[in-house]
Amino acid sequence: MPSPDLVRAYDLIPTCSSRHVFHHRLASAISAVTSVPLPYSRPTSHEFRILNSEVSKAHPSKLEARSPKPEAAIEQPVPSVPMSSRTLLVCGGSGFLGSRICKIASSRNWAVTSLSRSGEPNWAAEGSRPEWASKINWKKGDVMNPETYKDSLEGVDAVVHSMGILLEADYKGVLTGKEPVVAGLKKAFDSTRATGENTVRQGHAQMTYETMNRDTAVTLAEEAASQRAKSFLYVSAIDSFFTLPRRYITTKREAESIIAGIGEKNNMRTIFIRPSFLYDASRGFTMPLAGVLGCVSAVNGLFGRKIPLLGAAGYKPLAVEDVAGAAVKALEDENVKGVVDVDGISNLATRVWREGML
Repeated sequence: MPSPDLVRAYDLIPTCSSRHVFHHRLASAISAVTSVPLPYSRPTSHEFRILNSEVSKAHPSKLEARSPKPEAAIEQPVPSVPMSSRTLLVCGGSGFLGSRICKIASSRNWAVTSLSRSGEPNWAAEGSRPEWASKINWKKGDVMNPETYKDSLEGVDAVVHSMGILLEADYKGVLTGKEPVVAGLKKAFDSTRATGENTVRQGHAQMTYETMNRDTAVTLAEEAASQRAKSFLYVSAIDSFFTLPRRYITTKREAESIIAGIGEKNNMRTIFIRPSFLYDASRGFTMPLAGVLGCVSAVNGLFGRKIPLLGAAGYKPLAVEDVAGAAVKALEDENVKGVVDVDGISNLATRVWREGML
């Protein structure tokens, strides 16, 4: 049978308008009975609601004059969701990889502007305009002509160059039958066509590796640095395929070297992501190729990636969404700088995935 003192302690419940007073008195009463001091701790808001509910049922008249303030009156105001604080310009933002960089960046609180010749992509293949597209500022511009995009660089925090060509016009002409095979291949693989001049600055821009893979990126980096952009990300490549002219990869490496110098001189962080073959279900032909290359890269991995002549085929293919996520994460993490290879891309993409799961 409970002690009279303990019974009196419980009798105090209906008359306590304050949970603080109730717990203090109850602890004192139990200590008096057991001679053991009990620590006092403030109850949680959940315990407070349960207590008031039980008390109001048992003695509504006693609680009426001493009911606590409504919950809404004592809660701290919920801070508003912050507006986008980071700005990003994606050159090539309507392309295969660039559009996904825009999509992921906009979902991670970036204010995104896409620059391309077409402006906003044609969403016919998607069936309808995706919801995220309304968050992007789609602008028309030509990377071969800096005057068309200089205003878009004003006040941006980060810039991405996500464009280039895999095949030059001569090589495409051979593949489509518009160019004689021998003459076309001779032009495509002619290393003497390489030029050290900036074809964009000199007004000689063409659809060549030098212009598209190197000079447009270098010129964009120069313009970004002049506007005090904090970060510049260049989408490069892990290697070339043996079927492509060597100039495809040498122009990308030249771009990396020149842009790194621009960044160092202007205190602009430079990042060079080097993906392998990109695949996505939206481009059906990439899926079986990715399967084949996945097998080849697995075998190459067993030999320490030292099988000769494989080039980019010796690396595991990457989902385009993963590369886009890795690019955005690289811009967000100020510790990331310089070259980010296939393994680095995979690690960054995994971090983005984990954050999405939280």
